[in-house]
Amino acid sequence: MGGTCPVCNKEVDQLTFSSVIDGVVYQFCCKRCQRSFTAEPRKFINCCEDSTDR
Repeated sequence: MGGTCPVCNKEVDQLTFSSVIDGVVYQFCCKRCQRSFTAEPRKFINCCEDSTDR
């Protein structure tokens, strides 16, 4: 599995740190990012939903 950490946008190459929010698995680059996300997931999930591509 791979992906991008939703907190700091670093690449994640394994599922070492993860959380499930509303049925979606989010991967993190470190425990610190996982804790930040878990404390305030909407801060990171909704950060880009209102933006539009230009």
